[in-house]
Amino acid sequence: MKALLHISGSPEWPKTLNAPPWPLLPIGNRPLLEYWFELCVDLGIEDVQIVMNDFASEIEAYAESGARWGLKIQYGFEKDGVDPTAHLRRSPSKWENGLLHIRGPVFPVRTEAYCADALKALSGLLVDQDGSRLMIARSKEDVSAYLDGTLKDIRTDLSGLAPSVLSSASDFFRLTQNMVEGESQRYLTSGYQITSDKCLIGANTVIPPTAKILPPVMIGDNCRVSELTTIGPNAVIGNYVVIDQKTEMDNCIILDGSYIGQNMEIRNKIISGSHLYDAENEIGLNIPDPWLLGSTTPAKRSDESLRAITGWLIALPTAMLMVVPYAVLSILPRVTRNALERVNLHGINGKELRYKVIKTPANPGVLFELFHGLSLDIFPHVLRVLTGKLWLCGHSALLQKENEELKNELPVYFPAVICYEDAQSKSDVTPAAIRANSFYYIEARSPLEDLRLFFRFIIYRLNFLWAE
Repeated sequence: MKALLHISGSPEWPKTLNAPPWPLLPIGNRPLLEYWFELCVDLGIEDVQIVMNDFASEIEAYAESGARWGLKIQYGFEKDGVDPTAHLRRSPSKWENGLLHIRGPVFPVRTEAYCADALKALSGLLVDQDGSRLMIARSKEDVSAYLDGTLKDIRTDLSGLAPSVLSSASDFFRLTQNMVEGESQRYLTSGYQITSDKCLIGANTVIPPTAKILPPVMIGDNCRVSELTTIGPNAVIGNYVVIDQKTEMDNCIILDGSYIGQNMEIRNKIISGSHLYDAENEIGLNIPDPWLLGSTTPAKRSDESLRAITGWLIALPTAMLMVVPYAVLSILPRVTRNALERVNLHGINGKELRYKVIKTPANPGVLFELFHGLSLDIFPHVLRVLTGKLWLCGHSALLQKENEELKNELPVYFPAVICYEDAQSKSDVTPAAIRANSFYYIEARSPLEDLRLFFRFIIYRLNFLWAE
């Protein structure tokens, strides 16, 4: 028996979610495509052919050869508008020993009576709706009947397999809510832990003691939940999601790689990066403010080189302006030994960066206040921008030991001379603020944002000097 999985064509409703390609849209804790693969395994199928046109690179990158599921996957391509059975008619002898044919966003729902052994007796058309279908043919005659359009419908309650067509984003929302309310345990994969209060928590997910988790809840892998956050009930959170402080969410779906800002209330919504979909009113909109919603997964950017050039062009005149006053005033931190501290930092591309930083001494004095207010303490680091060892603006340069966890959380890292914390009062610079700023910069970074951050830093330092 073989399987033909037809994923050519693009339904309209997934586009309203600004989500991944619909075969990779997560249902609970895994993509839809993986549930198809598991059905193949339950049917005893090893040979699988995937016919597609859109999303080819994404599908192949995810499924690869199929070895993870014990399958042998081959790929084919087909234009939109072609009869879905035309591919089958090209070589009917190929399917003589049985066929599983899935086309369109069909989810193979498992009822409480689901039994993999009972699937071996199934043969017929299980669902055919809105151009989507799921069919099992056990013999050459059944395959011929399917191609002729005469294959009979069959009862799905015999095996506990009750396929459901996802015709809208609301269907997707309801199905996912059903999963978190209890059905997910019929599909649960390894790597998740089931707590006694129906909370499903993925691997490497950090939840502080002050966060409230109200079951039922499903949280994916590599997520970070901040303090004073309330999650649940009926919240489904994907992988690589960051939830900032004092946020409340229930009856919602947070797709992979999303960032949720502080003091947010998320109810009856689907979040995909900066995109919000209202499941009740079936309305989607993009939130342009990355402090509210954003992505933890870096998009491919074409302006990184432009950012580097912009930083270098700013650093060059800045260094030229600083060199003389630095040479005159730098004697103060040299005399004040406590002002110099040797550190090991994470540099660009993970390289170790060793140098001395100038710290504010306990009793700085007037000259040091002038030195600091004119931002001369960053002069040695500005020189490292000119040599390509640091960015001018970006992330706080993280210490190798103390900040190892945050460094591993960030999908991309831009160690820089100037970061958001440099324009904030010391009382506002907390570990949670540094993490939030780090993810915000990944989303907001651009040459214009770097210019804004640079001048914000300079103005903050001059205002500090004036206040003193």
